[in-house]
Amino acid sequence: MSFSSVIILICSIAGTFAANECPKIVTQKNFDINKYFGFWYEAYRNENLFEIGYTCSNATYTKNDDGSVGVWNQAHNAVGTYE
Repeated sequence: MSFSSVIILICSIAGTFAANECPKIVTQKNFDINKYFGFWYEAYRNENLFEIGYTCSNATYTKNDDGSVGVWNQAHNAVGTYE
């Protein structure tokens, strides 16, 4: 077995032991979805590749006919127009 094969095997085994379950997510009690609907500006950004060159990000949240939530995201691109 080659050295690189041994390294790959060790990393694979280590990854198996390191894999943990995701923590349980606790939702907010008495959440009023109607207060969530509307136009929201981005208050904080954790840079992502798909956001490079964009500013003034915002989202509009609406209630769909089936009860789900619709989201429309947009931001200024490098040219200064909304996408």
